[in-house]
Amino acid sequence: MITALLLGCLYWFLGFIGAILAGSGIGLLLCAVIALFRLFSYKWSWVLLVMYVVGVFICVSLIQLILFASGTIGDHTHYKGQVGLIVGAVFPGIFALGIVPQFIAIALRQSGGNLAE
Repeated sequence: MITALLLGCLYWFLGFIGAILAGSGIGLLLCAVIALFRLFSYKWSWVLLVMYVVGVFICVSLIQLILFASGTIGDHTHYKGQVGLIVGAVFPGIFALGIVPQFIAIALRQSGGNLAE
């Protein structure tokens, strides 16, 4: 009984972290697109583009690590409480998408060349 409860909490936490990483990855991907379009208007846009792509790669790698970890834990526990992964990803995921406009605003300010605003 307590094991199923702890597994459900663990899966919910992994889903929550995955939702935050997914929101950040989407935001960084859109930042990379903005930096790509402004590549020739600002001399440091290529550095921003590379760093945004590295950030997207890190987010995707960590999401893949979470999915592999939840699969491994599920194999050993006969998939008890694995629905918590979906619940933890969906409900906080709605709020994690609120990060995306903030990423876009930062990218527009950084790639414009005027960092004093």
